[in-house]
Amino acid sequence: SEQPKKIFFYEHHLCHAIPSYYLSPFNGQKALALTIDGQGDGFFSKLFVFDGVNDHQLIGESKAEFLDKGIFSSIGRIYEDFTRAMDLRPNSDEGKVEALAAFGTADQNLLRMLKDTTIIDKEKLSINFDFKKLSEFYDLDFLKEQREKIGDENFCAVVQDYLQDTIIEYLDFV
Repeated sequence: SEQPKKIFFYEHHLCHAIPSYYLSPFNGQKALALTIDGQGDGFFSKLFVFDGVNDHQLIGESKAEFLDKGIFSSIGRIYEDFTRAMDLRPNSDEGKVEALAAFGTADQNLLRMLKDTTIIDKEKLSINFDFKKLSEFYDLDFLKEQREKIGDENFCAVVQDYLQDTIIEYLDFV
């Protein structure tokens, strides 16, 4: 078979942001595009401002820090671990966690503990973590104990409320 003449590499989060902007009703206008995932190219979120064709600027980013044993700090990884604690498939069944959350009420103690792991830097527009506090949420036994204690729907509501509240707080700084 014929070899490609040239291979192009594009930044992971920009590849998510571009179609979200250009295929949206905001195409051609000034708009924000926020990407969030487990970790793509070493980051779990990037925030861009788009303004018309081929005009975008990176204004914020959140680094996925390596913690231990292949674990990276990220909002996506936290959501993945809640999915795993529900005995669902990570990177596949997060939508089931989101759906179950709609039927629950977040346990305020667990939600507060999770929110206490997160630090938003409003100057750099980045989301960071207190790694000591965060490590508990990467402990599958701890998460399963919490699930058993508060119930499936309420457990899912914790991570969904955390995600929503964190992103709203983050975007309030923009």
